[in-house]
Amino acid sequence: MLNLLAMIYLQVHDTIRAIESIRKSLEINPRSEMGWNTSGAINFAIEEYKRSINDFTNALKINSKNSAVLYNLSCAYYSSGDTINASKYLKQALKYKVKFPSSKIFQF
Repeated sequence: MLNLLAMIYLQVHDTIRAIESIRKSLEINPRSEMGWNTSGAINFAIEEYKRSINDFTNALKINSKNSAVLYNLSCAYYSSGDTINASKYLKQALKYKVKFPSSKIFQF
């Protein structure tokens, strides 16, 4: 529930409440792959790429074959200027045949 609330706050550009909600969500369930993905999306949105990369990496520790998270991690690396890792994770995402959105960066 808090993860969904965090995503809604992110969509309406209320990053402070989004961060508060996702932190509470991850305190309750630190093994939430979706929670870490959402946290990564929030950090990406506020251009905290290092934190975003860390969050997406935490999600992959839970499920290393989540193509949406792999794609998001690729985007975070690319935005941070690390094209080598961006390419690496994009190739991994493609291996799992993700359907990439045409106008959205993140898949939740």
